[in-house]
Amino acid sequence: MKIDRPTKSDVNECFQIEKSFQLNKTSNGKEGFFIPGTAISTYFELYENGYLRLIKDKGRVIAYVLVVPPGHKILEGLFYSESMVLFNDKPIDLTKVYWIAKVAVTPSHKRQGLATMLYEQMLSDFSEYTP
Repeated sequence: MKIDRPTKSDVNECFQIEKSFQLNKTSNGKEGFFIPGTAISTYFELYENGYLRLIKDKGRVIAYVLVVPPGHKILEGLFYSESMVLFNDKPIDLTKVYWIAKVAVTPSHKRQGLATMLYEQMLSDFSEYTP
């Protein structure tokens, strides 16, 4: 299996994977996540102006990573909201920070190293920002 850049139709599929995990499932900690307020528009924004990589099996998305890249406008909302604790109470240089927003693997493909593959690719792609 290989890591690819998504097509527009893949973006919808990624979002559907997130939705399939459902917010109210008691097994969310083991199976996945759904962050309230996440919208398909966020996925398309990061598809166009951010970082989205995925893995497919038989033409279907089975895993993906969604990253807010350095300097992206979404970071300002993340790092300067009242709910975010800053490192040592100092302002963060948003041109040097990336935010891993989502990593998801479909339940039938878990424990196969797919998330690790995605993390390794992302760290390589952002190597100038990773210690």
